[in-house]
Amino acid sequence: MVQWQFIRRSLIHHWRINCAVALGVAAATAVLTGALLIGDSMRGSLKDLTLGRLGQIDELLITQHFFREQLVAELQTEPKFKQHYHAATGAILFPQGTLQSTESENQVDVVSPVAGNVLVLGVREEFWRLDLTEREDFIHPVDDQIVLNQTLANELQVNVGDLVTLRLPDNKQVSADSSLGNKEDRIHSIPRLVVSAIIPATGFGRFSLSPSQQSSLNAYVNLSGLQQELKQHDNVNTILITSGEVDNPPNE
Repeated sequence: MVQWQFIRRSLIHHWRINCAVALGVAAATAVLTGALLIGDSMRGSLKDLTLGRLGQIDELLITQHFFREQLVAELQTEPKFKQHYHAATGAILFPQGTLQSTESENQVDVVSPVAGNVLVLGVREEFWRLDLTEREDFIHPVDDQIVLNQTLANELQVNVGDLVTLRLPDNKQVSADSSLGNKEDRIHSIPRLVVSAIIPATGFGRFSLSPSQQSSLNAYVNLSGLQQELKQHDNVNTILITSGEVDNPPNE
C-alpha cells in the first residue's frame, strides 16, 4: 500500500512534467498513425492508377524489331496459352513520337504547337475492349485519323476535326527530337491526320508503361494504316495479352 501511495503522490507532485510527456506521446502517435494512413492511401491510389491505365492487360511483349502479326494468332492456339490467358492482340508501339498541329501551317508568323515524347500506339478494335473504362462512342480511328488523349490535345491546342502531322523515329532507341538522330533518314512523317476523337486521360486514355503519376501524351492510330505507312505489312512490334480476370491475373 505504501508503494502505491508513493506512485500516486509522485504523479501528483510532477503532474506538469507527466502531462507534457503524455501530450508528446499522443502527438507522436498521431503523427505515426497519420503517416501510415497516408502511405497506405497512396499505395492504394498508385495501384488503382496503374491497373486503370493497363486495363485488362496482364502481359506485354515489346521488341525493338518488327515480327509477323500472324504469331499472335498462332500464340492463341497454343494449349498452354488457353490454360492461363484469354486473348491477345498485336500492336505497333512507339514510345517517342512527335506530333505537330498543322492547322496554322499556311499562316504567316504562326508557330504550330509541337509535342514530343508522344506514346504512339497503332492498334486494332480489340485493343479498346481491354479497357476498363466504358465509352459510349466508337472511337477506333480509320487509316487517315488519329485519336488523342486530353493531355496531348491540350498540349497541341487542337480540337476534333483539326489536322496534325505525326513523326516517328525509325530507331526507337533514339528520339526523333534528339540531335544524335539523322533527321532525313531516321524520321518517318505521316501528314494531315484528322483528329477524330479526344478521350479523357483515364483508363487507356493514360495508357503508359512508365511508373509515373503524370499523365502521358498518348496518340492512337489505326494499325493497318500505320503498317502501310511504315511499309511493315502484317508486322507488329508488340503483343498485348489478357487473362480476362482483372482481380486475379495469372502467376505463370
